[in-house]
Amino acid sequence: MHGLRWLILVFTMLLTITGATFAADPSWPKELTFALLSTESAPEVGRRWTPILDQLSKDLGIPVKQVAATDYRGSIEALKFNKAQIGQLGPKGYVEASNHNYANVEPVVQLQHANGSLGYRSCLVVHADSDLFSPEDSAGKTFAFNDPNSTSGYLVPMTFFLMEMGIEPKDHFSKLTFSGSHEASILAVANKKVDVASTNLPDIQQMTREGKIPRGALRVIWVSRAVCNSV
Repeated sequence: MHGLRWLILVFTMLLTITGATFAADPSWPKELTFALLSTESAPEVGRRWTPILDQLSKDLGIPVKQVAATDYRGSIEALKFNKAQIGQLGPKGYVEASNHNYANVEPVVQLQHANGSLGYRSCLVVHADSDLFSPEDSAGKTFAFNDPNSTSGYLVPMTFFLMEMGIEPKDHFSKLTFSGSHEASILAVANKKVDVASTNLPDIQQMTREGKIPRGALRVIWVSRAVCNSV
């Protein structure tokens, strides 16, 4: 949530300036819809973003509604077909949305953490009781990506598997699934539904801080280089 505080500060300043400039314009919208990225369950994502969108509504003087897709691709499609005019996209989603002007998106702000960082790290996690201590130990185990359009939950670990380990995940693991969100992947490992999952360090820290998983329930067995934050 610390990162979202930085986001709302910059986002509100930028959109307030825009609103003050164009509010008298007849073409200025009567309302806006914000596409939420499904990093967690829809109710949880909605709860987390409601104060931010309420503040945007107040600053812009128009309602700002939210729409939560069931997967990452849904946010891209919502922007493409004008079901949403603003939204959060991860780096991979932004590249896909902007490729050949697919969704005609433009970056407005970049999420910044409270410590000033503009990046985060993908990781692979196992249960604290697991006998796995490195990615090389994971052959024949069960594995969960979160979403094909996730940067830290799919693109970065997939690149690691293919380019650095020289393996094809569907052949390396006994079972390969997509959990649907970072939250679901983390809980799947914490509840021993899968042996290994890909996610990112900030989401693990947040879920631990909020008591959604016990402190020390997971163990990180691989960490990526820094990844650019979402836009």
